[in-house]
Amino acid sequence: MLHFRIFPAQSFLTIALICAVSSSGFAISSVPPADSTYYRNPESFIAKKVLEGNIVMLADASHHYFDVYNSLLKVLYRLADEVPQSQKTPTKLSVILEMSPGDARALENYVTGGTLDELLKRVAPNLFYEDLEYYSNLRKFYEYSAEKSNLKIHINGFESLDAEPSFEIIKATGRQIDSISMLRDSILSLKVIKYIKDNPDSKTLIFYGGGHLLKGLSHKRATFGTCGDCLGYYMADYLKRDFGEEYVLTFDQRWLPPEYFRGTNLAEAEFSDIVAPASSIDTSQLKYTEYDYFVLWNETLDNMPPHRFDIVFSRKSAEKYRLTLENYDSTGQNENTKLYYNSLIYFFNLITCNDFTLPKEVAGYKDLGSYLGIEVMMSDCFKKRIYELYAHSKSKKLLNMFGFISGDLETSQVSDTLKKFNEIWDVNLRQIIFLNQIGVMWFGYPDEQKRAREYLFKYSGLDSGDPADYLRWYRINKN
Repeated sequence: MLHFRIFPAQSFLTIALICAVSSSGFAISSVPPADSTYYRNPESFIAKKVLEGNIVMLADASHHYFDVYNSLLKVLYRLADEVPQSQKTPTKLSVILEMSPGDARALENYVTGGTLDELLKRVAPNLFYEDLEYYSNLRKFYEYSAEKSNLKIHINGFESLDAEPSFEIIKATGRQIDSISMLRDSILSLKVIKYIKDNPDSKTLIFYGGGHLLKGLSHKRATFGTCGDCLGYYMADYLKRDFGEEYVLTFDQRWLPPEYFRGTNLAEAEFSDIVAPASSIDTSQLKYTEYDYFVLWNETLDNMPPHRFDIVFSRKSAEKYRLTLENYDSTGQNENTKLYYNSLIYFFNLITCNDFTLPKEVAGYKDLGSYLGIEVMMSDCFKKRIYELYAHSKSKKLLNMFGFISGDLETSQVSDTLKKFNEIWDVNLRQIIFLNQIGVMWFGYPDEQKRAREYLFKYSGLDSGDPADYLRWYRINKN
């Protein structure tokens, strides 16, 4: 029986070392075994299905993770290698990503040679370092494709609730649906279907959270409010009904070590990356199985958590929090909104070493002109805040996001927690500052970016104007 490791995004959520695969490495036909149970070289198989004119949906199997983003890049490079520059007519490719139309336009502007400014204004600090590394790698791919291929790519996003829904929701409990998120896939699908029909000469590759690729009637997850046992359909189901089951192909992705293959009908592929039809593998141990294919990568997903821009110690970050809280109006706020504003206060306090409890206190704080993030991180106040997280093992994920990865974090096993913390603090502080300076180089003011680059060069010996290069260095060299 084949067992799979399930990662967080398999519960319906959404960077990359460049993996430019040489076209001389293998043929796009992907040689299958005699019984055609599986195909090696998943990126070749997927690219072949795209070029054949299928609507291909590839699961963003865990949002913001390096390995997952890299899987999309592998497919894109394979597609570019299969469309030579000598081909007279360009092959158009529409890449549909899980973002709004405005964000998609800003990303395409950056990928095709523009700056990050517009995109950062739209989304920062509500994103991750790995997202920007991914965008940097998409830009490198675009440069590669422009030089080597006649593949013409257009990035699209359709995430907005501004269309009249034509939805099918089954209220299993008979209760009224009170969540706008319940309509998301219906509204989204209307836009995607219209776009594909309006652009019949373009191939389509959709990279979306795995839940949106599920076929058939499924439990619908409410983001706001409650929905009880409501059932409904996801994007893949709408697309299959409109374009045909056989023309819309869904590929889930799983990362697993070689031992998962042993004793199964996929044993011969123990040390290979493969793609297999869902019908050819035992899915009895899987929670979500309604896909056409499973892409099985012969490795373990790098579980280093993505790194949030919320905790970048930058004057620009602090001013953005303060500006947001200046506009806070408590009138009519629901619990979710209150939690959001409380989180802003928490992060502001964290990067400035304050103890405010009310939005108006943050809004009235004016002492940011001389703010230096490194000085804050080297202060006793910051050390105390990190120790408070360290002393509670439930805070391990946030510590990891900071870059605190050395030493035993299972503090319930440690009799003298403070002594243990002090022993590992110095090496962890160096890692925390290095990682944070990567974020500052992306998001800080010019004077902050200059100091950050100088620090990163001093620590790594690498001199680069692209913060993504330092994140790659950090991933390889972290303790």
